This record gives sequence, C-alpha cells and structure tokens, in this order.
Amino acid sequence: MFGRQKSGATICPSCGKLVGVQEQECFYCGRRNPGMWGFSALLRRAGADFGFTSIITWGCIALYIASLALDPRAIGMNGLSSILSPSTKSLFLLGASGAIPVFRYDRWWTVLSAGWLHANLLHIFFNLLWLRQLAPAVSELYGASRAFVIYTAASIVGFLLSSLAGYIFYGIPVIGARHSRLAHPPQFSDCWEL
Repeated sequence: MFGRQKSGATICPSCGKLVGVQEQECFYCGRRNPGMWGFSALLRRAGADFGFTSIITWGCIALYIASLALDPRAIGMNGLSSILSPSTKSLFLLGASGAIPVFRYDRWWTVLSAGWLHANLLHIFFNLLWLRQLAPAVSELYGASRAFVIYTAASIVGFLLSSLAGYIFYGIPVIGARHSRLAHPPQFSDCWEL
C-alpha cells in the first residue's frame, strides 16, 4: 500500500495517460521518468500539491496559536479588525518583520518568518482562505516544489520591500544602535516600542 510499485502501469503526471512504471519517457507527452521510480501512486495520494497547502495552513495556524499563547493577557479584542490579535511582543519574538526588527535589531531572518505570522483572526482567516483557493492551482500549474519557492520568494521580497519602505519613509534611526545591541541584545521587555 505504501510501498514502491515495481511493475505494471501508472498514470503519467503530465498527460494523464497510462504508462509503464519502468518507462524512461512517456510515449504520449515525452515526460522523463513518468513512473517516478514506482512512487507515483504514493505521491498522487498526497494530492496534486504534495501536501503544500496543508503544510502552510497548519503551520500558520500553529504559529498563530503560539503567538496568542506567548502573551495571553495582551490579546486584543477592541473591534472587528483586532479580534484575537496577538501582542506586538509575541509577534516580535516569533519573527515579525518591519523596519525596526530588520534594521535596528539586525533580524534579517524575519523577512522569511513573517509570511507565516498573522495579526488577528480576520487576517489569518482571509489569508488561509486565499491559500486554500489559489495554492492548489499554482501547485498544479508549476509543480509543488516550485509553488513552495514562489511562496517563499514572494514572502521574502514582499517583507524586504515593506521593511525598506518603513526605513526610507519613516526614517527609523539605526545610527549607534549597532554598538548598543552588542552590549545587550534585545529582550522581551525591549519590544514595547514596536
């Protein structure tokens, strides 16, 4: 059931026609190794996106719950746009991006992690709704590995440009901050200024 198929036929992932598991090339569309070394049936069970949508969805939900759990007393409930919003401190600790984390605290890795964080219940709901609608189509069109690269690259570029815009337009002061950071790295209590 979960093993490798060594004989028989399978469906070519590109054209959907039957081909031999051991074929080097699909007779119909020319795809190389259409049987994927006998693992094509197992990979097909994972879905067209090989679990990409589920991994992103559950990862975002887990980090959202973690951001609420880090500082439960500061959960926002002041209006529709702030229903169940995590505190700025917990988002900072989990890797929120922006001009202050990137340029003042040299947290360059946040341009990668911020794509998994969400600011409130509506934010995560609509982002996951979009992901559920669009990610399977992108995975089918470009392939699961390329869809992951597209998601990651878009996150990095988007948050890097956003951080640069915050630095340029709001003039976040970073002069002299490098020396003070070396003396004492940012602590949980230092995040209040965000």
